[in-house]
Amino acid sequence: MLRSFAGATGDGEGPGHGLVSDGSTLYGTTAEGGAQGKGTIFSIRTDGGDFTLLHESAGADGEYPWGPLILNGDALHGVTGLGGASDKGTVYSFSRAPEPTPTPVRIDFQPAEYPPLPARG
Repeated sequence: MLRSFAGATGDGEGPGHGLVSDGSTLYGTTAEGGAQGKGTIFSIRTDGGDFTLLHESAGADGEYPWGPLILNGDALHGVTGLGGASDKGTVYSFSRAPEPTPTPVRIDFQPAEYPPLPARG
């Protein structure tokens, strides 16, 4: 076992969407936990050391990271199930270097517009 999550501030809860590897560092998300209880992005070394909470979701930047992360150069990309301006989820990009910083939400899902029902004629 590399890590046991406690769900408190400074930690996460509910990792379950896989990990992405870059050398001896693993990156992942938790669906819940963190300061707001809305999920986290974390890194941990393959030997279990150096656990680092990189980001704690707050709502406007997305809530409840869902699905696997994608590593592309110095950026991690992923999706959230809720949050963003319409609270319908986001697609996000997170820079790993030199100092990890979240990039503004790339896509903010909007509520679906339901087409009108056909009129009887």
